[in-house]
Amino acid sequence: MSTDHQHDIVEETQYAHGGRDHDHPKPEKTYVIQVNTQNVTMQQHKATGAEIKAAAITQGVAIEPGFVLSVMHGDRYDIVGNDDEVTLHKGLDFIATAADDNS
Repeated sequence: MSTDHQHDIVEETQYAHGGRDHDHPKPEKTYVIQVNTQNVTMQQHKATGAEIKAAAITQGVAIEPGFVLSVMHGDRYDIVGNDDEVTLHKGLDFIATAADDNS
């Protein structure tokens, strides 16, 4: 069997089994996180602190871009900088507070 013919068989098999089916893209996955106890839906698996705050603001959470963002890790909150990247998953809990809030 020639190399070209083998290549054609592989191509046909991929199409037959959906390996390259561009007509049916996978549904986009979303990640629902919480910012100040409000649900925020994110479209990407990883996001920076600035992207998380921007999405929260767009979705009606009463925060500002200059707020300090923190994420729950175990029994404490750790600060997330604007350029820090966070891997998102369902139920991830964030708080955003004014920079001068000492609570």
